[in-house]
Amino acid sequence: MKKNNRKTSTVRSWVTLIVAGGFPLYAAGAYAAPVAGQTRSASDVLQSQQSQPNNVISNIYTKKNHSLATIDTAEQKIWAAINGNHLRTAQVLMQRTTTQFPGWKPQPSMGFVLLEKTIWAEIRVGQAGLARMNMQRLQTRYGQGALADKTHVSLVSMRNVLEENRLWQLLGEGHLQALQSAIQQIQSEDPGYQPPQKMLAMMHQGLAGRAVGKLERKKAWPQIVALHAQTPGVFTLAYSGNRQAWAEALAATGHPRRATLVYISLLQHSQHAVQAQSILNQAANQLPPQEMQVLYARAQAQFPNHQQTLEAQHLQYVLMMASRAHSAHQNAEAAALVAPSPWPSAGYKRHLMRV
Repeated sequence: MKKNNRKTSTVRSWVTLIVAGGFPLYAAGAYAAPVAGQTRSASDVLQSQQSQPNNVISNIYTKKNHSLATIDTAEQKIWAAINGNHLRTAQVLMQRTTTQFPGWKPQPSMGFVLLEKTIWAEIRVGQAGLARMNMQRLQTRYGQGALADKTHVSLVSMRNVLEENRLWQLLGEGHLQALQSAIQQIQSEDPGYQPPQKMLAMMHQGLAGRAVGKLERKKAWPQIVALHAQTPGVFTLAYSGNRQAWAEALAATGHPRRATLVYISLLQHSQHAVQAQSILNQAANQLPPQEMQVLYARAQAQFPNHQQTLEAQHLQYVLMMASRAHSAHQNAEAAALVAPSPWPSAGYKRHLMRV
């Protein structure tokens, strides 16, 4: 009996010595859990391993008067900082805990979430280069093992956001061809990728707007009419040059009445008579005399103080058309053009007589 008591006393002495001194604790199966009730991050792994045992404690050499409860409290503070998005504070606390408890290492889920949140913060403030570097660290550290799936999902999401940020930047800077090429490159690597619809609409509209001028210089009138059917937004009054090209294309493709209506809308939004005269000069190269008479009447009604100037411009147009008809041996048509009409004002008729 005495021998058994002596053995029990010896075991108790060793346990006391291990807990109080600097000997390694081999108490497997215990670890510090995150703060109770903490919210999950986008990776949904904050507490994914809370119910699973680990061997963290087996690597800890405690200092004198420091209990396992102290380690638990330190880990709870780190989790609280991570959950509150105080990422720098969390990093400082982790370094402090590592120094205070040599051999201590954060749980994989703790390191994962801290690095993941750090990357998203960098993406948010536009630090793309730093974010990409940390994404590589995320892949290296957690791309294999229990967190591999979550790592893959996070990295795919991060890359998509970074790519879309780059695409939006290209759009904002007006690099539409580069934007189109970048989208095609991404889709060649990821056939399921679809950029935002707003981005696509703005890109297509911008490209179409630039195409109008090229088509106009080539006198590719049918293509301009077709382009209007596809992208009418670049032919509004906000794009007056494109709208004039559309009117010219309509006249050249056998739709003079529709062209006249477009020219009327341009006249109505003219700021001064000189601008109206420029529109009339362009229309004069496309429209027949009966349509031009409508446009000149509209212009005079809109700018009554410039009526005489507009009448003179109309007369020049009539004489030009009569000359063309005469050169084409269309004498009856030429005579009809210069025949007296009630359109000129009495004052203007007297002015012609003096000339």
